[in-house]
Amino acid sequence: GSLSPEEKAKGLHDFAHGRIQILISKPSIASQGLNWQHCARTAFVGLSDSYEQYYQCIRRFYRFGQPRIVHAHVILSALEQQIAHNVLRKERQANGVMDAMIAHINETERLTA
Repeated sequence: GSLSPEEKAKGLHDFAHGRIQILISKPSIASQGLNWQHCARTAFVGLSDSYEQYYQCIRRFYRFGQPRIVHAHVILSALEQQIAHNVLRKERQANGVMDAMIAHINETERLTA
């Protein structure tokens, strides 16, 4: 919107340092390189088809030092249900790849031990 890049950066910085308690942003701005372990609640109002962006946003809260369970709420219209299903499908695929990779590494370590 109407905020300058400097104002957006200040808002992210102030949220990270506890000077503001509520931040309204979007994944394209706030999904990379930020540490928000002081916060354990987030909400998405709509989703894009990008599982990576969704995952990265949530991982901003799951950082070293996060003592609480993180709650991520997704608010969708009926028209956005297919997008949510697509993101969940991508999540299942990513988890499957990760599980296979871990199994492969464990097997390699077992064979070379």
